[in-house]
Amino acid sequence: MNGIQYEEEKKRLQALFEKTSFGIEHIGSTAVFSLAAKPVLDLMIGSKHLKAERLTFK
Repeated sequence: MNGIQYEEEKKRLQALFEKTSFGIEHIGSTAVFSLAAKPVLDLMIGSKHLKAERLTFK
């Protein structure tokens, strides 16, 4: 896993959540260049306005 794969997944998630203001971040060992890591991409999705975002999914 690498930064290119992260960017691809980020685009897919942004398309899925296009009407929200979620932030998508690459975390974990795959986010650190040249660090040995398992082939699992760790992502964190966050929102500054979670209450408003919940209304989007009702």
